[in-house]
Amino acid sequence: MKNETPNGPTRWACEALRLMRGAEAEMGGERRSVGAWADRYRNEVARRRRWPEIRKFAWFAAALLQRQMPGERFFRRAEAFTDAFRRRSDVNAKTVRRLLRGLGYRWGAAEGARIVLAARAVAASPAFDWSDYVSRAEAEAETGFGGDPFLAIKGVGRKVRDFALSLFSESYCAVDVHLRRVLRRVFGLEGRDYRTAERFVRRTAAACGLTPGAVDRTLWHFGRGVCGATPRCGECPLAERCGSAAGGSD
Repeated sequence: MKNETPNGPTRWACEALRLMRGAEAEMGGERRSVGAWADRYRNEVARRRRWPEIRKFAWFAAALLQRQMPGERFFRRAEAFTDAFRRRSDVNAKTVRRLLRGLGYRWGAAEGARIVLAARAVAASPAFDWSDYVSRAEAEAETGFGGDPFLAIKGVGRKVRDFALSLFSESYCAVDVHLRRVLRRVFGLEGRDYRTAERFVRRTAAACGLTPGAVDRTLWHFGRGVCGATPRCGECPLAERCGSAAGGSD
């Protein structure tokens, strides 16, 4: 597997994804195949696109606050925002700071509130429409959607913006520690550069006739449920071709 490169997804990448989808993974006490988990998430993405705009904003804003650090709990924050934000006027500095303090947001309630309020200003613009925004993001996904108004917010970069969009679109991926682990162990893709990992996901998706979201969630569930920090190599369908399982680097 280590001959896989970020510049040339091969048939093996497609075969590896197929094998990953058949593996079993547990989440929240429930055990399913990786493929079933990935399909479930795809359905959730479609459902979120039908949500009321204020709920879309709550989840999107919660995602813009995500940082790669132990203990970060996105879904807890998203649900707290959903419960608190019933109308646009509920998105105010006092409420957001109170919520973030209660959630123990470790980047600071004031800083988090600044980002949320800046995002509210974008979404409150008369020219802004969530459906149009997501459609434009999908049309420009391959080129990075550099004109995204949310990217003008200080503290919001491509990586966290892509994570927010991945909640509503299969055209985007969320590169995290689980996905990186699989890319390193299975495909030999070293380093922590986000763009390199994202390009690999997109090129693999194109080569295999999948969406970036489908590749992302397959790798994520496989990395979380099978190829974890302590890998379950005995249950891994890729073990015979994996350098890590054969005693290579982790």
